[in-house]
Amino acid sequence: MAFLKGVLAYLLKNGGLIVGAIEAILKALGGIVNLTPTKKDDAVVAFLDEWFTKIKQVIYNLMDKVVK
Repeated sequence: MAFLKGVLAYLLKNGGLIVGAIEAILKALGGIVNLTPTKKDDAVVAFLDEWFTKIKQVIYNLMDKVVK
């Protein structure tokens, strides 16, 4: 059982890192799009930030429960 918890924690941790990398890429693309002066682009970047923050929070909460 401890082995399965370790494997699951490892997968969740790396899943969190992958989500963070995807977030960074999308924010970089959003930054490029953000060079155009429209409020719609700002809303997209804010939405991405909020969405990825929630995803990472769920992953890290799951990881905390698995490790305990």
